[in-house]
Amino acid sequence: MDYEDSDYDDWDDDYGDDDDDEVDTIPCPECGTDVYEESSTCPNCGCYIHEGYAGGSYYPWYTFGGALRDWSPFWLFLAMGGVIITIFMLMV
Repeated sequence: MDYEDSDYDDWDDDYGDDDDDEVDTIPCPECGTDVYEESSTCPNCGCYIHEGYAGGSYYPWYTFGGALRDWSPFWLFLAMGGVIITIFMLMV
């Protein structure tokens, strides 16, 4: 038997390429550790991972698209009230 003519070298060609993608991860909102997308909690800090409306993907109108998400609405309304009162006092 002549081994050069055999298909022994092609034993893995029947299986095709490995189509496995890399694992999809997202950063934890608390500690920044990479967490699997399917996980419900972070394995590092235990923070619950939410998606959609509850997870903060929607920002109320008063945060200007999330730019002021760390500011409390109380302080925003207090600042706007102060500006309005100042303008009113300057007009009088």
